[in-house]
Amino acid sequence: MAALVKKIRAWLENSAPGQLLQAVTYAAMALLVLAYFTGHGAFIYEAF
Repeated sequence: MAALVKKIRAWLENSAPGQLLQAVTYAAMALLVLAYFTGHGAFIYEAF
């Protein structure tokens, strides 16, 4: 299992498609945080 994780990490860091996948993933996470943030210092699920 550790060998597989090393292969995946190496692919993500050393290949253009891997770097693109990382960029898309981080952009999606940022958009989800922005979508659920109310702007008043609390996430929507914490406001209820």
